[in-house]
Amino acid sequence: MMNSTSLFQQGDEALMMDQLPSVLKEDVYFHQYGALISNSKFLQEFDNSDVIWIIVRQLKKQQHELGDYVYRQNEISDNLYLIHTGIIRIYTEQTQHSLFEYGPGQYFGNCELFTNIYRLGSAFVTQDV
Repeated sequence: MMNSTSLFQQGDEALMMDQLPSVLKEDVYFHQYGALISNSKFLQEFDNSDVIWIIVRQLKKQQHELGDYVYRQNEISDNLYLIHTGIIRIYTEQTQHSLFEYGPGQYFGNCELFTNIYRLGSAFVTQDV
């Protein structure tokens, strides 16, 4: 018996989503990201639901395990991260000094992304995500 992950590649999923009617597409996105939307401080800052759905359509789900790096210091800043579950710690690699810790509903990576600079610290998972 095959599961859905073995039937479709990620590109196939994007193609299928593009072919769905708008109403059904919104239902699929809500089913997939509804809990994240309701718990995300970043998304709750927007009063306009159209803006939220524009952002949600750009989301790419990532799953990391304890000790995994989300990104490393001095990498190009190309993503903002919304945390659904788990704890992420940002630290400097030179001093191993912890800068920030983020948990469910919080977001990180925005400062470097919006200012177009390289990552100022490394981000890794301190509790399973």
